[in-house]
Amino acid sequence: MMRTAELLQQAAGDEVTQPDGDGSVLMTLRSRQAGVEVHKRVRVSIDQAEETDDVLRIPLRWEADPAPHLFPTFEGVVELLSLGNGRAELSLVGYYQPPLGPVGDAVNTYLSDTARASAIRLVRHLARELVEDVYHLDRPLQSDATRVALTVRDVMSSELVVVSEDESLRDAAGVLLAAGHGGVPVVDDRNQVIGVLSERDLLDRVADERLGLGPAAHRAWKRWTARNAGEACSRPAITTEADSSVRQAATLMATRDVARLVVMDGARVVGIVTRSDMLGVLVRDDDEIADAVAAVLADRGEDGVHHTVEDGRVHLTGTVKLRSRVTPVCRDVERCDGVLLVDGSQLGWATDDVTP
Repeated sequence: MMRTAELLQQAAGDEVTQPDGDGSVLMTLRSRQAGVEVHKRVRVSIDQAEETDDVLRIPLRWEADPAPHLFPTFEGVVELLSLGNGRAELSLVGYYQPPLGPVGDAVNTYLSDTARASAIRLVRHLARELVEDVYHLDRPLQSDATRVALTVRDVMSSELVVVSEDESLRDAAGVLLAAGHGGVPVVDDRNQVIGVLSERDLLDRVADERLGLGPAAHRAWKRWTARNAGEACSRPAITTEADSSVRQAATLMATRDVARLVVMDGARVVGIVTRSDMLGVLVRDDDEIADAVAAVLADRGEDGVHHTVEDGRVHLTGTVKLRSRVTPVCRDVERCDGVLLVDGSQLGWATDDVTP
């Protein structure tokens, strides 16, 4: 019964709420009438399911909560009829009882239209949730994430080199040269990261003074007049978490137009990751990519799909369970780090849920 409640809640777009421990759940029914979105909170009571050879029936009843006496109540069953060949028919069968006796009968036309629209929407969304529940569609991957997506921790430089904000520019430049880094984090007296000092920042101090209008000219002038690392560095430091995916870190770099990110593990600096570190994704070994693809297919329950990997190109053959899943499966595989191309042109399907 709890699984049925969860599916109904997911179909309604709410989280499971069991207010009184009596087996009932609260959910919101939605419908659209005359272009207006209508929401109604109902308490749903679910009885024991009845199953025959090809039909599953789940009795249920709902009433408005609060003010149940002002709205219709519904009593009926959810029926799931097996049609064979991986197909099924889902129905909501029952009747509405208008509220307020004769007064309710008088306004029942509007109320029944709203109730019918709510029921149709609920059944459509419930059908989608059932398909996803059976075939494990669009669920978070349960396998080892490092096999599917490389993390920043996998590619970052963990040889941590930092400079103090009070460090002289001469000493800071010496640290960069000795460490072979294009940039290092700058910390304050509490060891908190306040910025990043890069070769580009120091270059302005070596070059002639540049005057002009605009943010770039102003930053160049500030670096030229800087007396220590804290004044010359770029602020604030753009950071990422060690467990973030390489894809997320690369997106952040591109969005913020920076060449490196300071890597944090909670409040602690654990490394630095650069654009060149990201290139490790493009040279990922084919065997590692194959393991990642296998993990994705296993998590999606697509045991009928086979794959080969050559130079980062993935070729998929076999059958997916649903025709509508061909493109999503290819997209899931394409998200594996190191995959350069996915060829799913030879994929077939066990059930055609696209063609009417």
